[in-house]
Amino acid sequence: IRRCQGPKALRRTLSSLPKTLYETDDRILEHIDEGYFEDVRATLQWLVFSMRPVKLKEIVEVLAIDFESSPPQFIAEDRFPESRRILTMCSSLVTLSKDGVLGLSHFSVKEYLISDSLNVKSYSLSANIAHEFIAKTCIIYLMQFTGSSDEIESFPLADYAVAYWMDHARNANMDTLNEFA
Repeated sequence: IRRCQGPKALRRTLSSLPKTLYETDDRILEHIDEGYFEDVRATLQWLVFSMRPVKLKEIVEVLAIDFESSPPQFIAEDRFPESRRILTMCSSLVTLSKDGVLGLSHFSVKEYLISDSLNVKSYSLSANIAHEFIAKTCIIYLMQFTGSSDEIESFPLADYAVAYWMDHARNANMDTLNEFA
């Protein structure tokens, strides 16, 4: 049987709890495994700056894009075999709805990630950079297709990429097409 903490230990524990939502988010980000940084950052950029809510299966596709290859490319074999692993990586910053939509756990998370108050600067998000990243992701994803509409239907991010890549490029103030020409 576990005993309750004494009043002194309880006060110490309570005094060490974060006092604000931002402090809570700082602690969450500080405890995310370094090996997940790129995937968590990409996921957060999509959740904060997408043009519509995104589904978990779409984020799985995003994370299967290899930006380090030359040229960058979508690699289907790099899809997460267990998509719910993304929820674990992102800790309590994200939630999954019954219909498969991945979202931020609270509106304050978005405010925090784009604010100057962010203490874990590596997760700080810029609208311009995020829109550019999403536009490039969409274009790289679309470049894999040979033209068959049947082929596109088996790729969850295709509809989003077709519909919104240009909006993201415009919001990033970039001439994305020239980068891929």
